[in-house]
Amino acid sequence: ELNKKIKIFLLNRKNKYSPLYSKEIASITSRYDFIHIHSRHNLRYIWFNNLIYPIKVNKIIFHDHHGNINNDHSIGLISRVIISKIIYCGVSKELCKWAEEICHVKKAYLLENVVLKQSIINQSNRIDNRIQLILVSNIHPRKNIEFSIEVINGLIKKSRQYCLDIFGKITDKEYYFKLKGLIKTYGLEDLITINPDCNNIQKILYKYDLALHTSKSETGPLVLIEYLAQSLPFLAFSTGEVITKLEELFSILVINNFDKNNWISQIERILNLDRNQIIEKMTNIYLNNYSSEDYYNKCHAIYQKNLF
Repeated sequence: ELNKKIKIFLLNRKNKYSPLYSKEIASITSRYDFIHIHSRHNLRYIWFNNLIYPIKVNKIIFHDHHGNINNDHSIGLISRVIISKIIYCGVSKELCKWAEEICHVKKAYLLENVVLKQSIINQSNRIDNRIQLILVSNIHPRKNIEFSIEVINGLIKKSRQYCLDIFGKITDKEYYFKLKGLIKTYGLEDLITINPDCNNIQKILYKYDLALHTSKSETGPLVLIEYLAQSLPFLAFSTGEVITKLEELFSILVINNFDKNNWISQIERILNLDRNQIIEKMTNIYLNNYSSEDYYNKCHAIYQKNLF
């Protein structure tokens, strides 16, 4: 999905510690004013390469998306030292505060995630009368997906019929099998599915009535912005930078506890809202807070401040 004008260099490395790759990386990165790095392991790798083949590059910018900052403030000594010496951007206020307090970053910049809204065509009318819910998340214990299964089980016991589709990469197989076992225990195999192979979630969101997000710790998360982009109402636990805005702008989409009965009641309230009003409000929130133009301006301003 990268813009075709963006140059892509493929290392095809077999051994990440080989000096041959280090030399190639140095040759590539030395052409640029900034190295804008995502993910902590990439930051360590670039730093390691610079020790072998030092390059004259104006600045290294690290863009931190670490999603478990609410539960885990720890960081290795090497990573902490590296972060203290480079330009730091966090996708949430929590990350920026952590960088300044724990890593002694002088100035941490807030550069939140954004999502490009996709134009979806050929939307078909649904025939199924069930209320269809979706959850998009990596299959990992921190995402607390078992709670969504408990909520669906509670909803199904009431008068209306619900089903849930879970989409996400399996990053913890043991947890995946735990979820499958829980679904079987409740006899929900026909009503709850786990799908690990969807790479473009926006194109299918029109099929659903509501989304759930049960993760205990997030910095964004990006998927909530995708829901906003496609005007799909959701109920999400109160964690992450997106939630900070929503608590002020559209608080019914946010819940600050894991009481199953409270989730069930709030889901029913959201579903009873006027759908056209929801679409209008979510569209405005997306356009006013998560446009690519706004993101570009913030990023460019950070570059300008640190160019010399």
